Amino acid sequence: MTPLSEDQVARVLATAVSELGVTEDPPGSNAGKRVEEYQRVVGLKKGAPWCAAFFAWCGVQVLAKDWPVPLVGGCASLGDWARKNAVLVYRPQVGDAFLLHFPKLGRFAHVGLITEAQDAEGKYGTVEGNTSGGGSREGWGVFRQRRAWKPEDAFIRLGA
Repeated sequence: MTPLSEDQVARVLATAVSELGVTEDPPGSNAGKRVEEYQRVVGLKKGAPWCAAFFAWCGVQVLAKDWPVPLVGGCASLGDWARKNAVLVYRPQVGDAFLLHFPKLGRFAHVGLITEAQDAEGKYGTVEGNTSGGGSREGWGVFRQRRAWKPEDAFIRLGA
């Protein structure tokens, strides 16, 4: 994958931030007008988990057909692609996509974008879809989170 320019990464992050407050209708349904727009980008049906669809939608809004990340609805697929393309890293930076690993599932199962550098508590600011105010991977909207990473979590390096 050719790394995105600093400007392209900034525009993807700004697009994600512009979606803050989008929620499912009704909450808990994985549905709603805007959520279904995200899902369509990756070919997911109404009712499917949509964090990866939100991530893809943000990239497509900025780069259209030039978005270099595959349009997939699954976090495990994103991780496999990133590993094969040597863009899966384990030291995060602003502008990366994060992949949360869930040991009980044995795979990556949530994705979002890192929008703010590490704070004094070791947490990074993120914007993510299909989360909740408490940081769930199965939430009802697009929210900001503060996250600390576990050793098994990984990051997709979008920029240089």
